[in-house]
Amino acid sequence: MPLTELDAMMLESAIQQAFRNIGTKTEGTTQPHSGNNIEPIAWEYYVASLLNTVSNARLKAATKKALAADIIIDKEQSEHLAGELFTMWSGQIVATECKVTKGRLYIDEGLLRKALIAADIDPASANGIIEASKKEGKPPHSFTAKLIAIQD
Repeated sequence: MPLTELDAMMLESAIQQAFRNIGTKTEGTTQPHSGNNIEPIAWEYYVASLLNTVSNARLKAATKKALAADIIIDKEQSEHLAGELFTMWSGQIVATECKVTKGRLYIDEGLLRKALIAADIDPASANGIIEASKKEGKPPHSFTAKLIAIQD
């Protein structure tokens, strides 16, 4: 049965609220008592991290199923151009859309090397130019939060 706009808004709001309540209001998921007044911040970070992990795993599994059912397209195989917005699939209560954005620019070292050599720069100098142009980004940081449990 199709949803009215109000039904759709209320359903989406209820799902969002249920998600927000995990760890704060949903029975069995609230923070155990602590005398530390900063603990609620750490608790919220822990719950948010856990929900993010679970949500990402759920999305990954759902994506695999949606690809198999042709509900979404394989972006690696897509020939759609930047700026396109289109409906991929539409059912009675859910539709999937795709918005294609501009890809990130990067320098292909092989193509640059060929271009430098074509511009009469010897291969050793071309490699030196490429190496001198490299810059290491900031090291990635990965944060995790976990529950501290005492041995029974």
